[in-house]
Amino acid sequence: MGGQKFWYVAHTKPLSEIIARDNLISQNFECYLPLVKTFNKRSKSIIYAPLFKRYIFLRPNDSNISLSTVRSTIGVSSLVKFGSLIAKCNDSTVFEIKDYEKSHNLLSSSEIISIKKGDVVSINHGPFSGYLAKVSSFNDNNVNLLFDILGKDTAMSLSLGMVSKVEVY
Repeated sequence: MGGQKFWYVAHTKPLSEIIARDNLISQNFECYLPLVKTFNKRSKSIIYAPLFKRYIFLRPNDSNISLSTVRSTIGVSSLVKFGSLIAKCNDSTVFEIKDYEKSHNLLSSSEIISIKKGDVVSINHGPFSGYLAKVSSFNDNNVNLLFDILGKDTAMSLSLGMVSKVEVY
């Protein structure tokens, strides 16, 4: 594999991301499974869960390793394809995901749990960075917001890691 080594994306079987990762590593693939802190409603605790449910990034550690072995790996359903072409992404894409993962995981448990419906939050990333918004609802990983753009309430859904609670007095 001369030059750049691309990352590939595997679609895993339900709840099998870690099994797939471990089996791919044992077959000499470099794997990346982004995990983020999230609030588990059932256990009412903070856990680390896959950022992209049922997906894992991988690339061969050796140019002699064939991607054809991936589809028969325990925990893997298939490689992601666009038509007949296997989807690839470059290092910069994976580095951006790693940066997001790192910044999200710096959030304290209280920051993740303390957001409630009606709270005012600040958007920390992206084109709306710095805007204030009101929480309309949220789930394990996302928060639904309403914010004022030109006098009109606009709805938006963002990852919990992209907002922080603002104390209003």
